[in-house]
Amino acid sequence: MVDKGGPKFKEVTPTPNVDPNAPVDMRAMLNGPRGADGFPNLPPGPQMTTQSSRGGQTRTKYQERTMAQFVSNLGFIIGSSQGKSVTDGFLQPRVVDKTGLTGKYTFILEYYNAGMANLAVLLPPRADSDASSPPVASEPQGDLPNIFTAIQKQLGLRLDKVADVPLDVIVVDSVDKLPTAH
Repeated sequence: MVDKGGPKFKEVTPTPNVDPNAPVDMRAMLNGPRGADGFPNLPPGPQMTTQSSRGGQTRTKYQERTMAQFVSNLGFIIGSSQGKSVTDGFLQPRVVDKTGLTGKYTFILEYYNAGMANLAVLLPPRADSDASSPPVASEPQGDLPNIFTAIQKQLGLRLDKVADVPLDVIVVDSVDKLPTAH
């Protein structure tokens, strides 16, 4: 939902005539010049790019995205930021867009991501780092906010926990045949 005070980002005019399926030279883009925000200069149109550090800092730039596109994977982002992976059997929260915002927006979200910090612990140290002090995944580095605080303070949005969000469920009542190998 939109928090009191309203959203802290502005609607953008989408780039006209952009083919979302056009090939992008990712290597050239990532190695090319960066904008004032520290991100590579992205091609026009709806894009999303993420930068993560070994300390769990995650910065994601959403470019020309609708709120529906933003919340479509927000449950996964919330779970990951708490170190709860789908692959480890954790259910991800379901997020529904109740903002009423209908435009396209460009914004950056920066937060502590325990999932990325945990991943960094498993990786060998970089050549330019001090190998005697491995990263600690359980504690945020510096003053990084959690995902909930970041969404509220940086975007002017609020996540409210509710019990009445509809959810599609498939129930298997019975099985008539035993499975066989082919």
